[in-house]
Amino acid sequence: MDSDRTLRNQSLLANLRDILERRGMTQRDFARLVGKNEAEISRWFSGKFNISRNSQLLIETALGEPISSDSTFRISSGDVLIGIIGTGNMAF
Repeated sequence: MDSDRTLRNQSLLANLRDILERRGMTQRDFARLVGKNEAEISRWFSGKFNISRNSQLLIETALGEPISSDSTFRISSGDVLIGIIGTGNMAF
């Protein structure tokens, strides 16, 4: 289980690094964007802490794009939905 979480986190961080590089953003810029302190962002990028699902949603909302392929869904209109779809007992 831990290896799955580690692989997921490494993938998220690699995607996030690519996005920040493409946008010319520093970790400081990113911290301001998501409303986190720089120390926490530094711990994410060092791999000391995993990015939680809630943090992933916060990041994707702030960036306006996914950092993981498992959080992107196409809606029939062609719009993109970014976020986490729960698996609870909800009726649609």
